[in-house]
Amino acid sequence: MTQTPPRERIREIDITDLPESTALYIRVFNAPPWNDAWTDETAAARLAHTLDTPGSLGLGVWQAGKLVAVAVGYAEQWYDGQHFLLKELFVDPGTQGSGVGTRLMHRLEQELQERRMEYVYLLTARDSHAAAFYRKLGYRESESTILMTSNLPDQEVCDPRLP
Repeated sequence: MTQTPPRERIREIDITDLPESTALYIRVFNAPPWNDAWTDETAAARLAHTLDTPGSLGLGVWQAGKLVAVAVGYAEQWYDGQHFLLKELFVDPGTQGSGVGTRLMHRLEQELQERRMEYVYLLTARDSHAAAFYRKLGYRESESTILMTSNLPDQEVCDPRLP
C-alpha cells in the first residue's frame, strides 16, 4: 500500500475546477506517449461535457495545493444496475509512479460502492503503461466486447492511430 504524502487531499471536483483540470489534462495528453493536440477550448469542452452528464463523478488529488490527478466519468443504467464509465484518469507526469493514481482509483472505487455501482469500465490504449496500471489494480480486458470505429464519409481521419 502506498503512503499518502503529507498535505494530500482528494475531493470531488466540479465545474469551478475546470481551468486547473484543463491545464493538467493538456499537460498529460499532449505529451508522450499520447502526443495529442488538445487546446484549452477542446480539453475544457471534453471535461465540462463529462461533468455535466447526469450521474457524473469527478475526483481530484491536490498535493501542497496543486492539482496532480483527476478521475472523471459517469454512471449509466444497464439492465443489471448502474455501471460507471471512467472517461478520463490523468496524473501529472511529475507524480506518476508515486502511488497517487492508485490512491485516486481506490478512492473512486470506494465512492462508487457507496453509490451502489455494480461495475466500472474504461477504454485505454492496448499495451500501454496505462493498461498495465489498470491490470495491476485488477482490471482486465473484456472477453465479450470490442471497440469498433468507422470514419464517416467525406471526413478526414481524426486520429491517424485508428484504423
